[in-house]
Amino acid sequence: VVGTTMAVVLGIGGGVALAFYIEGHGPTHPESATGAPAPSDVLWAWSGGVATSSAVVSAKVPSKQSVRLVYGQSPTLNDPDYAASSLRGPVHRFDLEGLTGATTYHYAVEVGGRIDEGRIGSFTTFTAGPQDVTIAFASCARTGSNGAVFDTIRHLQPDLFISTGDLHYGDVLANSLDAFADLYDLTLTEPAQAQLYASVPIAYTWDDHDFGANDSASDSPSREAALVSYRTHVPHYEFALAGVDAPIAQAFTIGRIRFILTDTRSARDPSADPDGPGKTMLGDEQLSWFLTELERSLAEYALVVWVSSVPWIAEADSGADHWGGYANEREKIAAAIAATGHNDRLILLAGDAHMVAIDDGTNNDYAPGGGASFPVMQAAALDRNGSVKGGPYSEGAYPGGGQFGLMEVNDDGAELRVVLRGLTWESNELVALDLRIPEVAP
Repeated sequence: VVGTTMAVVLGIGGGVALAFYIEGHGPTHPESATGAPAPSDVLWAWSGGVATSSAVVSAKVPSKQSVRLVYGQSPTLNDPDYAASSLRGPVHRFDLEGLTGATTYHYAVEVGGRIDEGRIGSFTTFTAGPQDVTIAFASCARTGSNGAVFDTIRHLQPDLFISTGDLHYGDVLANSLDAFADLYDLTLTEPAQAQLYASVPIAYTWDDHDFGANDSASDSPSREAALVSYRTHVPHYEFALAGVDAPIAQAFTIGRIRFILTDTRSARDPSADPDGPGKTMLGDEQLSWFLTELERSLAEYALVVWVSSVPWIAEADSGADHWGGYANEREKIAAAIAATGHNDRLILLAGDAHMVAIDDGTNNDYAPGGGASFPVMQAAALDRNGSVKGGPYSEGAYPGGGQFGLMEVNDDGAELRVVLRGLTWESNELVALDLRIPEVAP
């Protein structure tokens, strides 16, 4: 009787605990119906670092057989080219050079002479001149998410998907390469995510949960493993800073748009530290590079898109995890933006907050003398419960899961029209902002 009673009590307790877990951490919208590819020697593959004549493909092949990448312009990979891996495996990196601009390439991994035809991916190179571009961006997907939102993004056929952080919620607490490898494997083999990354190249900067624990900083015990794992697993653009210990900051160009991805975790001081002139989110080396890159890019490019994993708009709060907790450094960046006189060519995309929100520049001028306002868009959560952080936002904030952002750029060679849109997994528009970017002075 006692045993039966305990079993019932534990069963009820476990059911309640599971219900609370699902409420807080379970799916926020319907699961994808996308089917998984047939099992093969290739576990996953995805592309990134796409430019006018180059790209990078990373793939995991546990097999000890010979591995190379097959790629070409034919969807059936007829008359292909081949690329050798620059890594020994099981994760392989293929650097593709000499590609033709504005061209769609298809690729697959060949193992032991056999092509994995069930995992053929594709990407399209860019051109150097004016071009129309569609960028999807979002953050905050629960670990192992297979949400329908990834299908919605894929069906829109963006030219690039920017992950602004929290690719997963692994919260790794140890300096473990195996832990990060398992999390990349879990993320990249979920059918909906695998299909998205097979058809759309990625640019990715992390936030706290995919770098370390909640609110993690440079003192995270997982820092070294996170840096090594990113360099191994992610097909990325060239890093801005040298050294295996450097932040994963990157900058790249699409047409007349310069993208700057900052790393707001691996070099930051803990958010609990008192704010002041010495407190940093980017670290001295990255901050110096960022300010130089920002000044040059705003002078030379029609549009500059800065990607920050954490919210920019927030009240100063010394212990906060967002830019409000690093208000002195934020003011320094804002002053540098104002000094360029080109703040009208800057847009900030950010994640972390589980909401879609847009500000037209009304609420974000942190330069001491003004002149540093610019549009800001938050886009999340891919698959986490909604929450609001920071603000206010001129166009409002819309918390929820199954959400993402879309930036559509029309460039006629003179003026750029940029439309920022916040969408749901059902393709419903939550908020939008239509912008005109002035022509670059000769």
